[in-house]
Amino acid sequence: MEILTAEQAGLTGAIPKEIGNLRNLGVLEMDLNSLRGHGLPNLEQLCLGSNTLTGVIPDSISNASKLTKLDLISNRFSGPIPNSLGSLKLLEILNLGRNNLTCASSSSESELRFITSLTNCRFLRVLWVVDNPLNGTISVSIGNFSTSLQNFAASNCTIKGDIPAEIGNLSNLPYLILYGNDLTGFIPATVRGLLKLQALRIGSLKVAIVIDLSSNQFSGDIPSTVGGLQNVIKLFLDDNRLQGSIPESFSGLISLEFLDLSQNNLSGVIPKSLEALQRLTYFNVSFNRLRGEIPNGGPFMNFTKGSFMSNEAFCGAPWLQFPPCDSNSHHRSKNRRVLLIVFASLGIASC
Repeated sequence: MEILTAEQAGLTGAIPKEIGNLRNLGVLEMDLNSLRGHGLPNLEQLCLGSNTLTGVIPDSISNASKLTKLDLISNRFSGPIPNSLGSLKLLEILNLGRNNLTCASSSSESELRFITSLTNCRFLRVLWVVDNPLNGTISVSIGNFSTSLQNFAASNCTIKGDIPAEIGNLSNLPYLILYGNDLTGFIPATVRGLLKLQALRIGSLKVAIVIDLSSNQFSGDIPSTVGGLQNVIKLFLDDNRLQGSIPESFSGLISLEFLDLSQNNLSGVIPKSLEALQRLTYFNVSFNRLRGEIPNGGPFMNFTKGSFMSNEAFCGAPWLQFPPCDSNSHHRSKNRRVLLIVFASLGIASC
């Protein structure tokens, strides 16, 4: 027997250890049952998602030297993610999302050490640990992942601390999902290293990047180097503590379709150069401290008041329902500068 499928079969109880005697079994799929236990056989693909499996993930799983896919999503596994997973040299897909897994066995340890061990898996393409109480910091070893890594998702994991600068080494990573954590500090300028991140869309051959760092506690300015990510399609930085202005360099995000900067402490004006973002269909800067004229060309012709609400002092086109901008203010300012120059040349003081 090479393939055993028992998905949605209403199975309950423990997985019998005797299943390990099926030496030729290559794929075991038992999704959406009510199994419990921790007997995990030596397989090439192990898919046990959406069950009620409990206990810790055993170190003995590292004996499955041919394992390429391990999917344990939506169970009740607890305890630390074992470092022994790093021994699975052929592993391509690891999905441990929606369990009760932690970062370490000791409360004094805070680094996500499993990241370091998984850098030994040179074929790893997908790493999902979403919705687990990891409660740790991202190891600098994340920069040592193979260039094969295409999807790293660790949202809602109570991850804290800074994003290490080494993340810029992941030059082929299309999807980086870190929303809903307790990340702090600055967004590293090395994100420019993600410039070559690509995900091939069959048919259009279109590169795609999604960067989601929303709902954290990032502070400081948005690095101008972010504007160099020409392949970014979706950029979510909402619900943080970002300050300063929207970088003029954002006009270089030529592939951008979604930009969410809402619920921060951004100030200054919206750069008029963003009118050049022809693909932009969603834009949200609400709940900041922005002011001045809202651009009204390019994609901004299609945005509504909801994209700009709860800021300091916007003005703009009538369809946005903000007060009209004073078109004479620029001319008055220019005329005043001319007068100052004339007065200065005549030696006359002006108040």
